[in-house]
Amino acid sequence: MGIGQKIVNFLKINGITHEVTGEDVEIKNNTVYVNKKEVTKIKELNLKIEWSGDLANLTVRQGSITCGDVSGSVDAGENINCGDVGGDADAGENITCKDVGGKVDAGDKVTCENVNGCVDAGDSVKAGNISGSVDAGDSVTCGNVGGDIDAGDRVTCGNVGGDIESEGDITCKHVDGDITADTVKMAR
Repeated sequence: MGIGQKIVNFLKINGITHEVTGEDVEIKNNTVYVNKKEVTKIKELNLKIEWSGDLANLTVRQGSITCGDVSGSVDAGENINCGDVGGDADAGENITCKDVGGKVDAGDKVTCENVNGCVDAGDSVKAGNISGSVDAGDSVTCGNVGGDIDAGDRVTCGNVGGDIESEGDITCKHVDGDITADTVKMAR
């Protein structure tokens, strides 16, 4: 591509395709913006977003997001269901993603393959490995955790680099820090 040429991407919203230039998508007040330029107005709050090209960031102030991979961050007022997310994932309700490069913050449940940051969930967390700490209102089920775990219910995990505090039972392989729980089972 030559200098000064714009990259053309395709944004499909609920079956309608828009040819756009840019890679930052924001939906607010029923209007879709790409790189801060208005693309279209919408009526639905639950959207199925399909993107052809590089998607840097996706923000939906109201409603849910369903999309593929995002190289930057994803922010939704309701649910997020995406592939890999290079940055942070933040939702008012549930988050379901593959790998997340940053932190994850959900008002309800988190289900991810791996998280390269901290996880904060109002309900349960199910994930592979998490490099940071985990704070969950309910249960935590994951591989290894690099930081602390604070759970409102049971914890089932591999190795933990910090402390674990749980109002339920804990089953894990190894904990570097302190453990506070009703019952603790160390797996071999």
